[in-house]
Formats: sequence, C-alpha cells, structure tokens
Amino acid sequence: MLSSIFKIQIQLFCYNFLLRHILPHTKKFQCKPALLFFCVLKCYLLGHSLDF
Repeated sequence: MLSSIFKIQIQLFCYNFLLRHILPHTKKFQCKPALLFFCVLKCYLLGHSLDF
C-alpha cells in the first residue's frame, strides 16, 4: 500500500519534471525523442524499484 503511494508520487514528479523542464526545451534539442525516452525510462525504473 505504502509503496504504491510512493510510486504514484514518483510518477507524478517525473511527469511534472517532463512538462516543466524538458518539453519547453525540446526545440533546442535535435535528439528530443532520445531525451524523452531516457527520462521516462529513468522514472519507470525508479517506480519499479519501490516494488520490493
């Protein structure tokens, strides 16, 4: 129960981070899909590490 709350908080934090810090600057980057993929993967791994 507690770990699922933490997972939701981490996912919300990562989503807000994506919206605030990466998406406004995507026009500056040539490799924006790779950047988004890296951030999503990192957040996914963070969320799943709390399953234990």
